[in-house]
Amino acid sequence: MIFYGISLTIIGGALNHDHILNTEFAIKIIENSFSQWFVVIYGVLYLLISFINYLLLELSKRELQMLIIINLLFFNIWPTFFTNVTVKDGGYGIINFLILYLIGYYIRIYNNVNVKEWKYVLVYVVFTVITFGFSLFTERAWNYNSIFVMISSIAIFMIFKSISIPHSKLINKVASYTFMVYLIDVNLPFNLVLYRRLFHSNDYWNNNLMIINMVVSIIGIYVICLVIETVRRILFSKIESSLLSHVNYEVKVGDK
Repeated sequence: MIFYGISLTIIGGALNHDHILNTEFAIKIIENSFSQWFVVIYGVLYLLISFINYLLLELSKRELQMLIIINLLFFNIWPTFFTNVTVKDGGYGIINFLILYLIGYYIRIYNNVNVKEWKYVLVYVVFTVITFGFSLFTERAWNYNSIFVMISSIAIFMIFKSISIPHSKLINKVASYTFMVYLIDVNLPFNLVLYRRLFHSNDYWNNNLMIINMVVSIIGIYVICLVIETVRRILFSKIESSLLSHVNYEVKVGDK
């Protein structure tokens, strides 16, 4: 996150003809290096997982169901239909991540029902349409903690969970780059270079070729980001391995 925050912000800023040698741009570099919300919140969740699991092991199925229902009621349903009194982060904070983790835990431990994939697809489509319709009345419809978005995300998760994909070295190899592709793509200065200067996606709004441009740009940008990350790994893999070899810390919770 820090590496791409610094390097791509400078490269993107230079290509976009920004004034990179001033205080304002220095602040932008700091923001892009330390303020990627997903990375930060996921890191916090990761640090809490050992403690959360220790607590979950003490809960019965019924108690876990009640815990999930209470959380959904106050942190998903409430802010979807009423006000943001219970949570004001739109689902981008640690609360929504914890709820997703609880639901994922429940699915892993207790979901033994064999449901056809098409039913999950139907649920996803229906609630996606509902989300779009609800968005005509309020911007809260697109929040990550919207109950409609939550149900859609669970449905699409279950779609892929129910699909049996044979082991593939190629898929696993490409998948290992996905997180870094995300980090590159969300870097705003470099993002502008990719979408506007390279693929000219902004020229295709309300254009009959918008779908074609969307498909080409998505595939093209993924490949470009994959190449960038490959080069980074070649150049810095030894340095990273050396640094990580000095990190050896394990969190143990509940051991006597």
